[in-house]
Amino acid sequence: MGTDPNVIIWGLIGSGVLMLIFGGKMLARADRYEFENRTDGGVVRFESYEASNTHEAKKSLGKLLCVVGFVFLIFGIMAFVNN
Repeated sequence: MGTDPNVIIWGLIGSGVLMLIFGGKMLARADRYEFENRTDGGVVRFESYEASNTHEAKKSLGKLLCVVGFVFLIFGIMAFVNN
């Protein structure tokens, strides 16, 4: 037999929502750090070069999670409507 299509549809919708939530939280934490560590000149301070790279990587991962989560959510909704 096969897998029930509703399980796949709800899996897409659920994983899309979770990715959006986790990606949004990552971006909010990155924005908070930038706000709290901004100098008067508008530059964000970091302890080291590695800390800057880690911050940028987490920010990029948050954006990626939001985009992929949105795509999963849209495909899940489209599949749900057409089911």
